[in-house]
Amino acid sequence: MPWEDLITADIFTVSSPDSAFDLEIDTYQGITEDQGKISVGGEPDSRSALYDRRRNRETVLFFSGTPAGAHWGRWFGRRRFALAGWSDAPDSGHWKQGWLSIYSGADSSIASYVTRIVPDTTFERYRTAWEHWVEARYRALKPRT
Repeated sequence: MPWEDLITADIFTVSSPDSAFDLEIDTYQGITEDQGKISVGGEPDSRSALYDRRRNRETVLFFSGTPAGAHWGRWFGRRRFALAGWSDAPDSGHWKQGWLSIYSGADSSIASYVTRIVPDTTFERYRTAWEHWVEARYRALKPRT
């Protein structure tokens, strides 16, 4: 398991419908809690992988330094899934764009899409919403003491 705790692993891992594969959305993310305040962070880099439970193998799907990250993943069947995130827009200063890749294991294909570019201020609204989603998942999964 690439994460330091099971709650973070549960939040950033999406298992295939048949439980044969785990989509690891971003293995460099971390979630900490200090006096009730949740922080999402970790490494500035981002790394996504597909873990094959039957063969005990991992395939890296996405890796980036500080200019991009993965935030979301979803299965659409036994062999098809999506991975999405953000990146700095090329040659555009303080602008970002979203990206979405759809993977098909049946025919070994990837379809990739990008959004229009938006200013950092618009992206911050998205990031804040994403952090609230992570916090809600964390609180739902955290064992009650």
